[in-house]
Amino acid sequence: MWCEIRLKDGDKLLLGCIYRSPNSSMGNNQQLNQLINKACTRQNSHLLIVGDFNFPEVDWQSWTCNAGDSHPGWAFLDCLQDNFLYQMVEFCTRFRHGQKPSRLDLILTNDEAMICDVTDSSPLGKSDHVVIHFELICYKDFSSEEFVGRYKYDKGDYKKLNEDLSSVQWEEELTPYSVDVAWNVFTNLLGTAMERNIPKTKPPRASKEGKKWKPLWMSNEAMKKVKKKYHAWKRYSNTRQYQDFVNYKRARNAASKEVRFAKKSFEKKLAADIKKNPKSFWKYVRSKTKTKTGIHDLEKEDGSFAHTDEDKAEILNKFFASVFTDEDTTDVPDPEVKVIGRYSRTLAFQRKIF
Repeated sequence: MWCEIRLKDGDKLLLGCIYRSPNSSMGNNQQLNQLINKACTRQNSHLLIVGDFNFPEVDWQSWTCNAGDSHPGWAFLDCLQDNFLYQMVEFCTRFRHGQKPSRLDLILTNDEAMICDVTDSSPLGKSDHVVIHFELICYKDFSSEEFVGRYKYDKGDYKKLNEDLSSVQWEEELTPYSVDVAWNVFTNLLGTAMERNIPKTKPPRASKEGKKWKPLWMSNEAMKKVKKKYHAWKRYSNTRQYQDFVNYKRARNAASKEVRFAKKSFEKKLAADIKKNPKSFWKYVRSKTKTKTGIHDLEKEDGSFAHTDEDKAEILNKFFASVFTDEDTTDVPDPEVKVIGRYSRTLAFQRKIF
């Protein structure tokens, strides 16, 4: 089950809920991995997948599978790593008397900062699975306004803008009105001139379906080896031959090694060039922090919520004004003058002279 939610600035959050039976066939396991791959190719800025995946053999501390090399848990781990997903549950989620506790229920996301405060509570009813609680940090767009671009001031025609503003008869336009009305007239005239002479940014285009997002550190060589590993796995899943599985393991190890090398090399070069090219550093930081932090919606006195920045500022202003202490400035005591060290000796000498 999937649900897509629109966020601010053209971003989108894709929510998915999955249940994998412990008796799943090889075909079902392949379909699960294909479904996750498809969800990641939708090019959503935020991705959240939750559910019961029934992989007790997977060790999430080391991201390995405590089973044979042909176990579907290995392919599942490869699928998550290929799509650069994180697993956020750090405790066992299923408890049954006489059996070892296991971690079957997972929270998968493409942004660690999007999930916080992951806790558990007692199971519902007769279930042997705990209830998982967590907070999802996102920035839902509650406004229904159309996209309003920002001015590209470096591309403006200021000579033509100056000519347009100079041709306005300002006294005739502003004198007949009060200050408030005159201000509105002025801003409208200025805004019209700016619209004519300063271009704006265009609304974000929808991403192409099937085009997978690639990290900034991903090199061409690493991408080739990741694709080679993917094709090796496809071949083995079709033939089930031992030699094809050996080839897959070699491709998997080579891809993991190359990915680690590419990321380490990129970050090392980024750190060495940070003084010469700080923009690249901050671009990398922004790519790692998809979640935007800010002030959450605030509750008003009537029980409704403030969504806009103006409403939030007004609520905070009223609160701070209510707790502010208005001191009496008409009766301020004189501070006691204290001088130490050589300055005290100088002060005593001056008093002695005068």
